[in-house]
Amino acid sequence: MRGKVIKVNHEKGFGFIRGADGVERFFHKSGLQRTAGVAFEDVAPNMDVEFEAVDDAPKGPRAMEVLVR
Repeated sequence: MRGKVIKVNHEKGFGFIRGADGVERFFHKSGLQRTAGVAFEDVAPNMDVEFEAVDDAPKGPRAMEVLVR
C-alpha cells in the first residue's frame, strides 16, 4: 500500500503513516527497509512510502516493510 509519513519520533524510534485508505498506522524503525538507502534518521513527515499493512496487530494498525520512495 502507498501512504505518507505523518509523524516521526527519532529519539524513540517510531512514527506514523497515513495509508491511501486514510488509516493511520504505527511503524517502528526496525520495519524500515534499507534497500532504498534511507536511514531512519532521514525519515520526515510528508515522505511518500510503500508498506505492508497489518491491521489486526494486538496494539492497533501497523505498517511493516516500510519503503521510502
